[in-house]
Amino acid sequence: MNFDDLIARGLISTLDAWNEGAVSKIGLEDLSSLSGGSGLFLSYASLFSPKLTEVGGGHFLSFRFDEGIYLEWIGSGRAISDVELVMNHVHMTYFAQGEDVSIDVLDKMAEVLFHFWSLGLPAGVSPVILGKGTVDVSVTFFTSLS
Repeated sequence: MNFDDLIARGLISTLDAWNEGAVSKIGLEDLSSLSGGSGLFLSYASLFSPKLTEVGGGHFLSFRFDEGIYLEWIGSGRAISDVELVMNHVHMTYFAQGEDVSIDVLDKMAEVLFHFWSLGLPAGVSPVILGKGTVDVSVTFFTSLS
């Protein structure tokens, strides 16, 4: 994935702050090793390759799965794919933590998560980006019925 356009436009505020006044500029790879940590690294890795809970023919993010909410949605007559789309969605603003992030950056974050989920989710489970171009952009997935 290429992030040069975001860097050139000064849209990654943490990187910009780190490089402000610096004689030698750093890139995103350097930033991750200088301001990250093993816990942060592993937490993002676990999101990119999530554990799933399989219920009723659907797949759900294990860390967010709530059986009561699942039963409520299913009990209301919703299709399993609709329940998956709602229960699995992850808003990119969750990761901004109050940071002033542009829509372009949020969209790129969604593309990154979509990319990893496209590679790592089981066959028949399809990721999708919703709300692209808005502050509400999210990534979710559902099980395709064949």
